[in-house]
Amino acid sequence: TSIPVYIDFDGVMNSFDYALPRLERRTEFGGWRKTRSTHTHDGQTLQLLVSVERNATVRAWHSIGADLRWLTTWWQAPQDVIEVTQIDVPFVAPPARHRDPAPRALGKWKAEVLRLTHAPRDRIVWIDDDAVPAGFSKEFPNSLIVRPSPRLGLARKHVGPIAEFLQSEGLAE
Repeated sequence: TSIPVYIDFDGVMNSFDYALPRLERRTEFGGWRKTRSTHTHDGQTLQLLVSVERNATVRAWHSIGADLRWLTTWWQAPQDVIEVTQIDVPFVAPPARHRDPAPRALGKWKAEVLRLTHAPRDRIVWIDDDAVPAGFSKEFPNSLIVRPSPRLGLARKHVGPIAEFLQSEGLAE
């Protein structure tokens, strides 16, 4: 049985620390490339900074039981995310009441999606740099929540625990 792995884009796969030597040293991933989004925000395209090596690592989780899904505000511009990561998996859209462009507590709508989609005993992985609502881990005791630094994104140190979780037999019954 595959385990859903929900991945945010900005702050997880798209890093904001543009000092590449430091980024490589702190994430332990190489193959960094800068590009511009085709999607605009306030009339501007956005700079994207992704690691080819990190993208390949995340894609490989499929082979150990991951069912990858994007859980990101980029659900409206999936072509940018897919193009720069080469991870072509479903995007989870927020509930209709959270779809306006006004800033919100992103963790709240994302947690709501997970609550609507999964039972509390389901095994899920949620990788997001945004705050996770208080009590979510207790409500979902079989979940693994990974919160990378928003400047660095997913680092090599996060990969081992995620792989172990995907390959484990489970936690609470």
